[in-house]
Amino acid sequence: MERKLNISIGLPGSGKTTKFKELSKEAGRNSNHIECDYYLRITRSYEGSMEKLLRDRSSIFHHDTFLDGLFLTKEDVKKVINAADNRGNKPTHVVIHYWNENREYCNWNDKGRREADSNITIDNAKMDSLKEIMTLREDFPKIKFFKKVYDVEKKPRWKVWADINELYINDEGILKGSSWSLGGSWNDCWGNTGSISPETPPEGMSELDDLLEKVSPSITFLQYKKIMNECVSVHEYSDHDYYGGCTYHNQYQLNVSCLYNYLVDKGLLDEV
Repeated sequence: MERKLNISIGLPGSGKTTKFKELSKEAGRNSNHIECDYYLRITRSYEGSMEKLLRDRSSIFHHDTFLDGLFLTKEDVKKVINAADNRGNKPTHVVIHYWNENREYCNWNDKGRREADSNITIDNAKMDSLKEIMTLREDFPKIKFFKKVYDVEKKPRWKVWADINELYINDEGILKGSSWSLGGSWNDCWGNTGSISPETPPEGMSELDDLLEKVSPSITFLQYKKIMNECVSVHEYSDHDYYGGCTYHNQYQLNVSCLYNYLVDKGLLDEV
């Protein structure tokens, strides 16, 4: 069976996790995305051991494994390949995903995205050239090596602002807010059915209210109405269960870039 390891090489803030989430999703169900920093910090069972983490989670049952970590040198990659030897099964293919060094952009992109910045590492960490890393072909002659190269993209100002304010936005830059039921119906196995009453819609989007109180408390009522009309939309969705029951819902969704640009344009917020 072909077993492919995709290994990220790049400084913090390069965009490695975003890209690997995207690629893993495209690869489908037979892929495995391992955010190494997350597991080492959050999951106590690994006790800081990168080797144990890679050995346990680099499953032989996945065609594509995306190893997303702070790997910067040829020696780092060599240790990753050896540690990912799962039950005596070495990978058949290794794809090196290499982000060209851009320490200025990485420092910018790193602002506010974690509880502590990574600026010391970004400014000082040693990073091998792609040419040097690809000499690993000589160390692992039975493995086929490939490479993909990326430039670091500078994060838009509104995204940095969202990170600083700990806004949990999706890939489209949307902050999902309060939802309410429009009603529906339930069923059972005897053919009985009944109606579900709708809920009273909330008065405005509480998540937006809390944010504005924090970043722009001097906003006027008319400006608030303008934001609600231009930056907030209502998303409709439904839930269904095993017996055919169904409920319908509305949910407020905030376009964060729209909000940021409005506040900056009106002088209600200093540009990041």
